[in-house]
Amino acid sequence: MLCKRILLVDDNAVVREMVREIIEENPAWKICGEGANGRVGVELARKLRPDIVVLDYLMPSMNGLQAAERIKRFAPRARILMFTSDTSPKLVRQAHDCGVQTVIWKNGSGYLQLLTCIQQGEHVRAAASPGKKRSQKRCGRN
Repeated sequence: MLCKRILLVDDNAVVREMVREIIEENPAWKICGEGANGRVGVELARKLRPDIVVLDYLMPSMNGLQAAERIKRFAPRARILMFTSDTSPKLVRQAHDCGVQTVIWKNGSGYLQLLTCIQQGEHVRAAASPGKKRSQKRCGRN
């Protein structure tokens, strides 16, 4: 069985630790790297070519939307899961436009949903109707 290599990028060390502990309970998943901001996440994705990136939205130096857009250039096959406390439909649409497959909200059930998404490879929730073309708008800007 091949391990899914997961890159974890969140500026909150406590969140990273909680997500890491949950992920490490499954022997088929491996944390291949961790970063505390978007720039580090992009650099790690370039070097490590992860299967999955768990990415926060609000981070210093580069937000999650900007990081997702750049990560897709270096690791186009990586599934990007945005794990955020922002629940706005606008963010979900912007995330989809930047290459994020799924937006998961940081709440009690969000951690369980994160596990499900890693395991099953779900796609974007509530972002756009199927088949809608992604916009060419730059990510992370209104």
